[in-house]
Amino acid sequence: MTSWRWRLTFACGAGVWLGAGALAQTNKPEPLKTTVQTCGSYQVKITGNGFGEPQDTLRLMKGGRTYATYRDEAVSLDSCTDLTGDGVPEAILTQYSGGAHCCTMGQIYSLTTPPRLLLEQGLSNSPGWEIVQLDGKGPKELLTSDWRFAYAYGLSYAESPALPQFLAYRGGRYVDVTREYPALLLKGIRAPQPEESVSGTLLSNYALYLLAGQPQKAEAYLQTLPRPEREWLQNYAPDIRQNLSTVGLDDWPQRAGGQGGASWRDLRGGAGGSFTRPGTLEYLGTTVRQGTGAVRLYQQRGGQVVASAPLLSFREPADHPELDPLATFTVRRVSGRDDVVLRDELAGRVQLRAYRVSPQRLTELTADPLGVAVRLLSDVENLGRQRERLTDGSSRTDAQKQALQGRIAAALPRAQAWQKTYDPASKTPLNLAKLGVFNVQSVEVYRENASSALVAGVVEMGDVVPGQGYVQRTRQTFAVFLDNRGGTWQVTRWQLSPRQGAGPLDR
Repeated sequence: MTSWRWRLTFACGAGVWLGAGALAQTNKPEPLKTTVQTCGSYQVKITGNGFGEPQDTLRLMKGGRTYATYRDEAVSLDSCTDLTGDGVPEAILTQYSGGAHCCTMGQIYSLTTPPRLLLEQGLSNSPGWEIVQLDGKGPKELLTSDWRFAYAYGLSYAESPALPQFLAYRGGRYVDVTREYPALLLKGIRAPQPEESVSGTLLSNYALYLLAGQPQKAEAYLQTLPRPEREWLQNYAPDIRQNLSTVGLDDWPQRAGGQGGASWRDLRGGAGGSFTRPGTLEYLGTTVRQGTGAVRLYQQRGGQVVASAPLLSFREPADHPELDPLATFTVRRVSGRDDVVLRDELAGRVQLRAYRVSPQRLTELTADPLGVAVRLLSDVENLGRQRERLTDGSSRTDAQKQALQGRIAAALPRAQAWQKTYDPASKTPLNLAKLGVFNVQSVEVYRENASSALVAGVVEMGDVVPGQGYVQRTRQTFAVFLDNRGGTWQVTRWQLSPRQGAGPLDR
């Protein structure tokens, strides 16, 4: 089981570049051609001309009736086979938009009457699914690649590893079961080969240890690596852990029924954790449907995924509907239960807030060391974000620039209120008058008891340089020290220190 991940990864990388090259060489549209393929009692009718205009069209049809229609730069029926073992074939369809390193979508239909959609998935740079039999019995499983580390942590795309993703047929659909195969995940760990990216392979190995539930082995593995690679992975370890928190959970909104259910296109991100009690696996997900967004808690009950009522609702910003409007960070507490930090930029002002999660509500943590530390981070990040907007290269009117200056003037005193507790011995100077970016990447509680607490994490920060149209960012560790004084949590001091370990592109 050591070859499947790399076989699939390299195959899809080559496929994308062939498509992009064909697109670049096309000078005029080819004539439209129509082909009809039979799958069970259905026909798959494809009309198109490759990457020419108009887009190609695929129709799933029976008896003159069209049950599904897909349009893209390239469309195909990839397979017609019985995946589930019920004697009814499944049609595997894919669409590719022509972009590099992305943009493949796929669907699997069971060809009953009417057909049933068993899976719809954004496949990113993967060409489709590999049909496998992982447990030796029953319906076939599917293998594809998880591209969450594309361009991450100072990697080029060629160096970026793809993690394996396993899908199994459960409850009438295909669902992500990657976490259920730790032994297979561990079999993917190996030494880099001469033709492969060393950094990408090492990141993949570290991530696979974590996914397989072996964090101690993951940390021990780091100690065996050469210093540049070890420091690089240690630098980004909090980000990697946060990124992996949603493995196997991203499709839970799709699996949930009722008002909490969502299509693949409705998903806007989330965070995984043990929100209601230690040891559970839960997902706090954001979805948007017809411009209205909702944050819900998704849980497993009796093998089914259930969704809470909206814990928070909002209107999606019309100018950037593709963005995750509410970024989330999972924060592990000493009890083993997780809280969450939400970043809200919907009103133009950055607001970081810490919450306790239940199926009924999000309860903001105010009289709590995490909540106090996050308010500090929020006020400083908001100042940096407003200044960052002035240097991001966007075209703005004088009135818009003046409005931003007003936001900066309002943000500065809120941030300066925390300046008095900034440790003068800190390794990184903090000049709020020049701060151009302060972007929180992760938040963790490292120590907490009845009298004191330490909240730490990672930020990207940098100062505005006159005449420079961008802000040079550096990664810093923040550490916020708090004491409980008379029942009130207060920041006694906080500090910043540079994180070591540049990514491969920055060495």
